[in-house]
Amino acid sequence: MTHRVKSAIFAVVLLGVTFVIAEVALRVAQYLVSGTSPTTLLPLYRERRFVMSPFLVFGPRIDWQIANTPNPDAAYFNKQALRTKEIVGPKSPSEFRIIAIGGSTTEDVGNEEGLHWPLWVERELHRAGLGQVRVYNTGMSAYSSAHTLIRIAFDVLDYEPDMVLVMDNINDLTVNYHAALAGTPVDGHYHVKFGQKTYTFDLDEDDVIVSRLLQSIRSRLARTNERSVPADYDISRGLGFFKRNLANTHALVANAGARMVLLTMPSCDSEEIYKLVEFYGRRQFSDPLPSFENFNRDFARYNDGIREIAAVHGVTMVDMARLFGSDRKYFADFVHYNAVGSKRFGGIVAEQLAPVIRDMMTTRAVAKPADTAKSVN
Repeated sequence: MTHRVKSAIFAVVLLGVTFVIAEVALRVAQYLVSGTSPTTLLPLYRERRFVMSPFLVFGPRIDWQIANTPNPDAAYFNKQALRTKEIVGPKSPSEFRIIAIGGSTTEDVGNEEGLHWPLWVERELHRAGLGQVRVYNTGMSAYSSAHTLIRIAFDVLDYEPDMVLVMDNINDLTVNYHAALAGTPVDGHYHVKFGQKTYTFDLDEDDVIVSRLLQSIRSRLARTNERSVPADYDISRGLGFFKRNLANTHALVANAGARMVLLTMPSCDSEEIYKLVEFYGRRQFSDPLPSFENFNRDFARYNDGIREIAAVHGVTMVDMARLFGSDRKYFADFVHYNAVGSKRFGGIVAEQLAPVIRDMMTTRAVAKPADTAKSVN
């Protein structure tokens, strides 16, 4: 056997061993990070803590603890999909109950202290003398106004809220970008985004992955051939569905005798952070994104849509996009808050809502019989 042949065999063997080591390392890393079985041939798009729901594509977090937080009691989702360890039962006559709902910016799992802004709302209201107020967080990552509408109809109102805080924007806005990249109009069911396997977990034989390493390389190469969002893409159709969902949510909440409060959504003013294209380390949509200028334009239009619905339907609104601002020191990434930001966000909301809550409690006390009113006071 010649030296050249030996060298070739050695190179092939070395390449094979390197490939096996890299494959094993990737599978071990995925197991440690997300619990994906090292032996499965199917991709686990969604972590197992999400309970399936036929109406929500994927359900909220159930009995789930946020790991590695210094405040574990405030970082737990109970079996009711509320961010609390207590089981929320019937409301007492003296309690004023608030439920916050929206996507990951409401869920607020990413800040380093594990103290979410709805909890800060409650704490600040207590400091303001409103000790009867309880605030429960039922936000869920990736949820849009459509998910908010369904959650409110199916279970949130069962908890007898006096007030429902609703903050949606970015997850609805990005439906437009998914549609632009797919070359299809936005549909009212948001199927263009939430119909993807990333969300539905529908699998077939094409999804079998023999080598995750090769699959990862193939996926990265495929990104270079993907379409970009046109600079002049019209988001009006998607925006119309968004406003429709907000209006219908208001009708449900009002019909239940509660008050809906709409929140506009802040975003970071850093183009550098925007260009990272990552929220909690996960890419939201394909490169290249709209320019920073165009994204801000579209994001602002969705906030204007919130303001419009509030004005037309007489809905209470807290304009957090203006009150909170866009200073990067309050953000963990482009739209999520760090610990300082979550505390500030909750403080602003509490300050804005305190007089509204006092008026509502006074009205409720006056409307009840005298003996019941005394128990409230």
